[in-house]
Amino acid sequence: MMDPDAQKLLASKTPVTMGMLTQVAALFTEKFKEHRKAITELETRRTMSFEGAHDPGRQYRQGDCVQRSGGLFVCLAATDELPGESARWRRIGDAR
Repeated sequence: MMDPDAQKLLASKTPVTMGMLTQVAALFTEKFKEHRKAITELETRRTMSFEGAHDPGRQYRQGDCVQRSGGLFVCLAATDELPGESARWRRIGDAR
């Protein structure tokens, strides 16, 4: 969604001035920083990792996937709780 100030600048029929260019550059710079931060967060986020059969007593991390009781589960938050019996796990399919 476009910033209201940017919309005003685009709709304006006024000749372009250095001040206007400075405003536009500042808007782009701020948006670039926001996007760079979001990209960095995505690039450093842990991805899914298949860990095999669930091992009771083991500590699992967010993104770990395990098989248990015929199901395939993904860990939503660090836990040593059992998949299918805890809100920290989500069943994502059937194990084959």
